[in-house]
Amino acid sequence: MMKKINVILIYFILTIIVYSQNATEKYYLAEKYFEHGNYSVAYKLFNEIISIKDLEENIIASSNYFVAECLQRTSQNAGAISQFEFFVNNYKNSVFREIALYELGKLYYYNNQFVKARDRLQSMVIDYPVSHYLGEVYFFIAASFFYDKYRDEAEEYFISSINFRGANNFRTNAVFSLGVLYEKEIDYTKAISQYEEILSYYKSSPEAQQALVRIGICYFMLKDYDSAVIELSDKMMNNLPDSLAIEAQVILAHSYYELKEFQKSFDVFNSLLKITSDKKLEREIKYSLAWIYFLTNNYEKAFEQFNDLAAVQDDSIGVNSFYYSGLCKKKVGNTKSSSQIFRAFQQSYPNHKFVQLIKFGSALESLSTKTDSEAEKSLIISAKSNDPIVSARSLVLLGEINLRREKHKESKKYYIEALSKLIEEDTDYPKALLGIAISDYYLGKLNDALRTLLRLNKENPNFEKERVRFYLAETYFSKSEYLTSLKYYNQINSNNEKIQSQILYGKAYCYFNNKDYPNSSFYFSDYIRKYPDSKNKSDAKLRLADSYFGIKDFAKASSTYQDIFQKTKGSVNNDFAYYQYGQALYQTGKPKDAQIKFRELQEKYPRSDYADESQYLIGWIYFQQSSFAAASNEYKKIFSRYKSSSLIPIVIYSVGDCYYNLGKYDSALVYYRRLFKEFPKTRFVFDAINGINYSYLGKNEPEKAIKEIDDFINENSNLDFADEVFYKKGEIYYSLGNYINAEKSFSEFINIYKTSKFLPDAYYWIGKSAANSGDYDAAIKSFNIVTQKYFSSKYGVDAVVELGKIYSDKNEFELAIELYKDALTKIKDQSRVPEIIYNLALANIEVKNFQSAYSNLNEIINYYQENIFSDKAKIEISMLEIARSNYEQAIKYLSELSQKRLDDIGAEAQYLLGAVYYEQGNIEEAINSLVRVRSVFGAYDLWYTKSLLLLGDCYMKINDKVNAREMYLAVANHHANDEYGQEAKKKLKKL
Repeated sequence: MMKKINVILIYFILTIIVYSQNATEKYYLAEKYFEHGNYSVAYKLFNEIISIKDLEENIIASSNYFVAECLQRTSQNAGAISQFEFFVNNYKNSVFREIALYELGKLYYYNNQFVKARDRLQSMVIDYPVSHYLGEVYFFIAASFFYDKYRDEAEEYFISSINFRGANNFRTNAVFSLGVLYEKEIDYTKAISQYEEILSYYKSSPEAQQALVRIGICYFMLKDYDSAVIELSDKMMNNLPDSLAIEAQVILAHSYYELKEFQKSFDVFNSLLKITSDKKLEREIKYSLAWIYFLTNNYEKAFEQFNDLAAVQDDSIGVNSFYYSGLCKKKVGNTKSSSQIFRAFQQSYPNHKFVQLIKFGSALESLSTKTDSEAEKSLIISAKSNDPIVSARSLVLLGEINLRREKHKESKKYYIEALSKLIEEDTDYPKALLGIAISDYYLGKLNDALRTLLRLNKENPNFEKERVRFYLAETYFSKSEYLTSLKYYNQINSNNEKIQSQILYGKAYCYFNNKDYPNSSFYFSDYIRKYPDSKNKSDAKLRLADSYFGIKDFAKASSTYQDIFQKTKGSVNNDFAYYQYGQALYQTGKPKDAQIKFRELQEKYPRSDYADESQYLIGWIYFQQSSFAAASNEYKKIFSRYKSSSLIPIVIYSVGDCYYNLGKYDSALVYYRRLFKEFPKTRFVFDAINGINYSYLGKNEPEKAIKEIDDFINENSNLDFADEVFYKKGEIYYSLGNYINAEKSFSEFINIYKTSKFLPDAYYWIGKSAANSGDYDAAIKSFNIVTQKYFSSKYGVDAVVELGKIYSDKNEFELAIELYKDALTKIKDQSRVPEIIYNLALANIEVKNFQSAYSNLNEIINYYQENIFSDKAKIEISMLEIARSNYEQAIKYLSELSQKRLDDIGAEAQYLLGAVYYEQGNIEEAINSLVRVRSVFGAYDLWYTKSLLLLGDCYMKINDKVNAREMYLAVANHHANDEYGQEAKKKLKKL
């Protein structure tokens, strides 16, 4: 500041030289006195200069400014303010006005005139927007807003001061003050950020030590006591001023206290006690020490401290200590002394909140020593306490009493009332929440219970976590969300045997209801083993049997059911158990016993949902044994016993099947037609159509089956699946090898059912029918419709394959190649890709595009190794290599395939391997390979026949004409009329 003034003074001294010598000397002299701090003399001289007439206005202005400065520096702030106001209002063009506004603003600020301070400082910001003082000006504007409680404006200007790029002597003040602002707003995280900035960038500033203490305090307020201890134990604390050091030590001691590190807390409090002279702080420390004794169960020492503090009862510490001294006596079992102290306390302070605690304590004692009813009376009285904590605790206990009584509406009422008196930080708050959740669970309000339990689990993860998780598991189970229920059951870690039993039982049922029978069988078995006397044992055993049935371990299921029925002497009251037992008996090869159980089910539970099914299964078992007459008789009983059963359609069909298998085709047709007539809308119609078809085939009248279908369609044209029934006609013709009528039928279908989902199928089978009857143009047309219009249908890729075969048969390989390439760009079913690439490779071979063929085949081998066409590709690539006399690669692939596969691919590979060795002249290996075709792949006649012919040639090579003749004769005898027989005969003639 002084440097700036000196520069301005030099300017003005040079200016006044042109005026009178006296004025010059006097101004120079005043400036000298000002610089040396002799402000009273300077003040007098500057005032004399002002009185000189005819001086230039800027000289008078500067003198007026220095008069104000002299007044300020002699602490005559009122005069200084008045003089600065006069100056800034009357000399607006003066070079001193900028600094005058700044000094005036500060004077108002330090005089607590914050509105005027802001007015002058904000004027300066407007009039001098590039001033060097702006950073400091922003700070004082912010500070004035802060003291006037304009929070947002203060924050804005503190940030402007911090971010000002020029020099700023108040930057650290701004950072610290912004931290204080955030601290007052209870935004401790932001406050810490500001204080830490001081420690990071301004560690040597006067604010650094204060910042470190404030960080510790902020962490304490955030309940992050570990961080508070770390900050307040920093070595920087060693050099704190006494007042700041004591404040830091008090917070440090309380942090240790909250962390339950009572010895460390005790040591810090004790050291504070030795150095403090503040009597109020001394009592606070002693009170804290008394609490440490109390919480570490040193009740005798705690009593001494509390009793000593209670001697002076003119503050809250004394009154509180009076009560806690009684509580200490109660803790050591000295009820006589505690009762005396509590009576004295009630007499002295009848309206104190602790009186309600004393009454609540009496109610708690009655809860442990008397009946619930007697305790309830005491708790109802204490619930009316004016102390919200006492009232809330009483209400929570009343809720627990009613929860034990299973009076869930009443328990919920008490818990809700308790919650209304509590805040989330209170220890009883989560208790009340859990009580409400449990009450809602038993009241069937599962969604409400779930919301509360999830909230508890999230916000209070350590509060009665086993109990919370148990009810979460139970609630999800009741909502049929078994996997989520299981998750919470698995999180429970309880040593309570009753709870363990419930958890195990619940987990078993979770798996069972989720149809995870392997796990449910394990857990039900484990439950029965661990809790053999449980009331749930019989149910667990039934579910164990059901679980065995679910995993198709019918032997164990049958054995378990049998054990249940024997131990209960047939008094099992569970129709499903009879039903499952019957099925298990059948599956374990006891069909007669199964039928007995199904009959017992019907006798004992004639109205059971399983009665009609059990009767059906009696007939079905006979059917499986080929006792079709007996099966028919049992099926027919359903018509009279269970007239409204949903099984009637399948029963009618099944009776028809019985007659069909008995060769009574006319009787079978009667029942199939009955199904048509009585239940035309069921899906069993399709089975009946097949039955009619086979019956007429049995009668050698296949055309009549078609007529039956036509009649059915005419009578039921409005059926949702009429198109599917009509479609059956084409299938029947195709299965009979009547391809012309099949094509005609599918074409009629397309004309009639233009929007049917079976249109792609119909076009495909038209193509197949046309191809089989030799009409390749019609086949090509239909297959093209499928490939172009319905490629994504189930027959899309099949149509490509069929169309490609036709093109190949017609030697139109280029068309086949284009077809396959186009298909590969559209195909979505990756499992069909290798087949298309394989066909593409074959087409490329035909047009002698061997490079592309190799590329196609290698792509299949490298990328589709698990697909059958990978092995087919190896056969083709081996043949290409053989043609190039590259036997090594061919032998590698063929050896691998002949050992790996036992199907026609393996047979071909084994034959080709023999052929390669033959071409190489390695006759011994050729014979070994070809003999293996005969011994391993004899079922594949083509390769067996070719191997015999080549074996004959091998024997000829080594001049073994006897074995050669044997090979040729075998082929000639088995293939007398085909090309292989003719070839064998020619070789025999040459032999």
